[in-house]
Amino acid sequence: MKKKDKASAYGSRTRTRIALLSALLCIGLFSALSLILLLVGAFRLPLLYAELLVLLLSLILFFIFLFMGFRYFRTLNELGKGIQRLSEGETVRLHEEGLLSELIGSLNKTSDMLSEQKQSLAKRDDLRMEWIRGVSHDIRTPLSMVIGYAEELEEDAEEGSDEQSAAGYIKESALKISELIDDLNLLSKLEYNRQPLRLSPCYPAGLLRETVADFMNSESFVAAQGAEPISMDGFDIELLLLPEFEKLSIEADCGLLKRVLRNLIGNSIKHNPKGCSIAVFAHCAEGRAIIDISDDGSGIPKRVAECINSYGSELVSEEGERAEEGHTMDEAAEDGSGAPIPHIMGMRIAKRIMLSHGGNMTVKPDLRTISLILPLGR
Repeated sequence: MKKKDKASAYGSRTRTRIALLSALLCIGLFSALSLILLLVGAFRLPLLYAELLVLLLSLILFFIFLFMGFRYFRTLNELGKGIQRLSEGETVRLHEEGLLSELIGSLNKTSDMLSEQKQSLAKRDDLRMEWIRGVSHDIRTPLSMVIGYAEELEEDAEEGSDEQSAAGYIKESALKISELIDDLNLLSKLEYNRQPLRLSPCYPAGLLRETVADFMNSESFVAAQGAEPISMDGFDIELLLLPEFEKLSIEADCGLLKRVLRNLIGNSIKHNPKGCSIAVFAHCAEGRAIIDISDDGSGIPKRVAECINSYGSELVSEEGERAEEGHTMDEAAEDGSGAPIPHIMGMRIAKRIMLSHGGNMTVKPDLRTISLILPLGR
């Protein structure tokens, strides 16, 4: 039987029970009144006695209705509390009795199904985490040997020779793979809430100044292991902090927040190698700390912006795979042109860090500004 048919059948049975109960009460009331009239006629009782009998009957019926109403209200109250607890993710087990026994039974079954599904998803997440950790460990072992041999070859090769260049390229590539493995592990931990936050008093204004100073005091910026250094000569970073942001202190993981800031400012440099002006504007509004990072360079591709804004709202598809607004973590979705989405693991990590702090990270409609949002009440 389909779910809609089951719900219809249940509603029909409930209405039938209530109708039968009402009919029985009406029949009982009619029978009692008839009996009183017969007694009055047979024994020729005074009118006062008849009125007292009617009053007594009315009181009995009143208390019967009051008792039944109280039981019905109590059942509805427990049912409402059960639904509230179920919506908060708790397991519910209510006693199945009364007119609403079938509805309560359905609620208990739903709770059991959700509990089993929650356990199944937790087990799947544990297996996936173990798999990623195991694969990462298995890759690191031979990778460390590759790096070691490449360093030896680079040192032993003749200065400026092709062999030395090749050995250097192998080493840098291996280091880049090692960096990607670390990023994958961090992203997995953040996604499955396995990355503990080292919370401590944090001053966002100080973090911003420190991060901007690191970039401006460097002669060049290396986007990744093995990449060509980008000279900082063509870049200018403007930092504007409003007074309310200057004295702000929050509970946060300072190391992870600084990683987010370095990632976003570094992206502006990496994707505009010829230079650009970067603006960092920090202020407070509506109980939130907001940091806007923008540049006048090439901007953020629309498809990438859509992925960043939608990332974090996971759905579980029918196949049990984690999905995000129509695409999964493990496959490259395509835009209208058929081109795959650029690699944005760093942006995923940045947004996950913000989400783990109870905040958010969004791309504004101008496709040049990324907003970091942190709650002040954390």
